[in-house]
Amino acid sequence: MIWRTPIPYLLLAAMTCCIMAILLDKADASQARYQALKSMEGWHEVKNRKAIQAKIGVNPARTPWCGYAVAYAIKKAGGKPPKNAASGNGYVRYGKAVKLSQARKGDIVTVRSSRARSGSHVGLFAYKQKGRVCLIGGNQSNQVKVSCYAASKVRAIRR
Repeated sequence: MIWRTPIPYLLLAAMTCCIMAILLDKADASQARYQALKSMEGWHEVKNRKAIQAKIGVNPARTPWCGYAVAYAIKKAGGKPPKNAASGNGYVRYGKAVKLSQARKGDIVTVRSSRARSGSHVGLFAYKQKGRVCLIGGNQSNQVKVSCYAASKVRAIRR
């Protein structure tokens, strides 16, 4: 006797499986991005210039490199960075929008910054703390580290 399952049920099962894989992949990508920068935490743009440059592709001592660090993390997680990855502005529409209340480790966060040439700084979400959003990123006090910014300065959170 041959067990027969109607085709619509097989199709539904296959679609459910694919949707779950995509959702899990997005969660894994955020975590993988976070881990890529976490492994570089404490690296300074002068003391560790060659190591940083080997990973991100630019001289961090001469180039604003927050966007390059995030692009490296995206590539390390198997993704494709935006075309304008060098600038914090390049990430404002990248991926899918996420509310701050739903942000998770590794989500891409762009904040307003008067110090950045582009007017924006970009890093990866680490945690929230008392009205502040804390990001791990490059070119934060000239190194890869976690820095906190006022939540009111957040321009975009993307996954």
